[in-house]
Amino acid sequence: PAVLGSDDEARLLLWAGLVLRRTPRCVLERCSLAAAQVLQAMLPAGGVFIQHVLGGSPGESREIERLCFLLEVNGRPVRELEDVMRALAAAPPAADAQGANGSAKGGATAAAGAVAEVGDEGDAGGRPRQWIRLRLMDTHGQEHVRALQRDPLYFPTFDLNEPGRADGSARGGTSD
Repeated sequence: PAVLGSDDEARLLLWAGLVLRRTPRCVLERCSLAAAQVLQAMLPAGGVFIQHVLGGSPGESREIERLCFLLEVNGRPVRELEDVMRALAAAPPAADAQGANGSAKGGATAAAGAVAEVGDEGDAGGRPRQWIRLRLMDTHGQEHVRALQRDPLYFPTFDLNEPGRADGSARGGTSD
């Protein structure tokens, strides 16, 4: 068996307690017609799938459910794991992301970008944590919008690749 639990995938991304991966073919084949129509636009990459949500994580506290598709991060479309990494890297620093009145309370979930929350304890460096806006879709085609805060101290980002398969190619084949 493969180290990451599937013969067709060599990469996982752990971020904010979410275990993200390329959408498995078996999931694409079993989701509803509404979800399939949206996901067809993402093929051949297959989109990004939330395989698991870690207990006690920012993802769990914001009620993000496992077995959902990640469609956007801060308004940026997500078709593959690399898109998630680029969107997170492009998020403005929390100190620069406050609203015009200097307060992000109440507007954090509605803002299109990352927002610093006033009164937040911040990360280990004393910087306020960011709100990241996610657009999700469940396997029935129902869309959801959630915002969560990064917590790099307790839930850092990990990009896991199976040894010898850093390119994400399938065993005995070529990458998509």
